[in-house]
Amino acid sequence: MATNKRLEYSSPIQLNVAALITGTPPVSAILSGAPACLRGLKNSASYNGFPNGMALVANNSAVSPTGSFDNFQSFDHCGAFDLTVLAETGESPAVNSAVQPGDVVFANINTGTYEATSGLFYGFTLDKNPSGIPFGRVVLGSLTGGTSGVVTVMLFQDVP
Repeated sequence: MATNKRLEYSSPIQLNVAALITGTPPVSAILSGAPACLRGLKNSASYNGFPNGMALVANNSAVSPTGSFDNFQSFDHCGAFDLTVLAETGESPAVNSAVQPGDVVFANINTGTYEATSGLFYGFTLDKNPSGIPFGRVVLGSLTGGTSGVVTVMLFQDVP
């Protein structure tokens, strides 16, 4: 179970992440507690002209003590998690904006990696830039503009 989990109200889902496995013992590129988005077969998935994806948090690191791996990794798609967020609404130039409870955070589509075989987007920055994928809503914690820190984010189950 991800150690940053605050609230869970649904079962995790299992996704095939064989294309993300490297090393001996095998390790997934998405570690336990890390945010990810399921985008399907198209990195450009959109809804009403906005980027779209299902918000996920890795439930485990997909490594067994024996070193064996079945190509699947568990992800939570519901609940609240302590996640690192950057307090800005724009980049290049940076537009700083404080993060408060109730604010929507987005998966920044200009950062991170999209892996086409699994349909997963990972390694991205969470921020308040509305040009990203709607990821969740801040429920606990706050940040001053231009800073980065950990706040509790409730994952969206649908586009807000």
